[in-house]
Formats: sequence, structure tokens, C-alpha cells
Amino acid sequence: MKLDQQLLQLIITIIIIVAALSFTLYKVIKKIKQPVAGCNGCASDCGGCELKTLKKDIDEAKLKKSK
Repeated sequence: MKLDQQLLQLIITIIIIVAALSFTLYKVIKKIKQPVAGCNGCASDCGGCELKTLKKDIDEAKLKKSK
């Protein structure tokens, strides 16, 4: 009986660790692919926002590349 409980605890622990690592990896990949997506919905006027300038530069580079 004790072995069954230990096995169940081990399986649950592995599932939790895999879920946490998957979520972390998902967030990191999402942040790498879209670094300035965090600006969407910002309450600031973005007058001096460096991310806004970076996003503009990236969009301009994409337009030049697609032409």
C-alpha cells in the first residue's frame, strides 16, 4: 500500500513539474517572438515609450522586407 502511495505522489509531482516547465517555456517563446506585444492595452500615452519606437522600427523593417 505504501508503495502505491509513493508511486502516485511521484506521478503527480512529475505532472506538476512538466506542466510548470511547459508553461514557462510557452511564456518565454511567446515573449521572444513578440517582444513588444506587452504595449497593447497600456494606459499610458506612450509619448516617451522606447517599446513604441522599437515596434515602429520593426514594422517599418517588415514593410521594407516585404517589398
